Amino acid sequence: SREAGEKCEVRMASEQTKLSLSRPIYEHLKAIAAPADAPTKLYLTRVISAFERAGIGLDEAGRAKAQALADEASNLSTTFEANIPKGQKTITATVAELEGVPVDFIDSKKKNPDGTITLTTNSTDYVPVMTYAKSSALRERFYRAYNLRAYPDNDAVLRDMINKRGELAQLVGRPNYATLNFEDRMLNTPDKVQALLDDMASAAKPARERDYAKKLAMLQTLQPGATKLNPWDSTYVSNLVQKQSYGYDRQEARKYFTYSRVRDGILKLTEDLFVG
Repeated sequence: SREAGEKCEVRMASEQTKLSLSRPIYEHLKAIAAPADAPTKLYLTRVISAFERAGIGLDEAGRAKAQALADEASNLSTTFEANIPKGQKTITATVAELEGVPVDFIDSKKKNPDGTITLTTNSTDYVPVMTYAKSSALRERFYRAYNLRAYPDNDAVLRDMINKRGELAQLVGRPNYATLNFEDRMLNTPDKVQALLDDMASAAKPARERDYAKKLAMLQTLQPGATKLNPWDSTYVSNLVQKQSYGYDRQEARKYFTYSRVRDGILKLTEDLFVG
């Protein structure tokens, strides 16, 4: 079950932390003579560094605290993720509001006594409605419900998780969790990561502005006088732009990706990769 998987995830993270805080294992690794070949030497260096980032250099009480903080942060992270499907929201919509949505989707839904249809924030409902429903009011209502999943429950969980990660980072001598988290990455400091994000944003800006202008122009044909593209309009308008400007019709493409065909294709690909 999902709950069993969540428990396993937390336990596995805890056991990994225990290994990373084991002095005997660390001492044995440190005692290994420097390997002659560069790849093995690099691997050993990275493994030892992982122990040091975990807090192996702390005294016994410090390592116990590091273990406790890591376990708490892991548990909170799992709880945060688990709360999202548990915090599913629902809205109701009239058949008229669902104009534009594929008929087979509407037909698959059981109508309420008053003739409305209940939609959940699961992606199987959310994506078709946000992509095809002509009603901007419905899309806005659904968008707001979708982005309130697990709220306010996850508010406190997220704050606690950030705080625990911050405590752990400071315990092992780092100013913040971002610094600790990026140390073994190719971009190994928060500043380098931010610089990459800034460079990507700058490089993508011309294309982004062109795409936005196309979407806004399309929206203005539907809503004369519109001056901006709201987030609940983006997916719907993108679908129209794809169809008009690029000749791509998602509903037409959908015919070639029936469930059975996709399932069989994925299984065949997996077989070819790992069995054949």
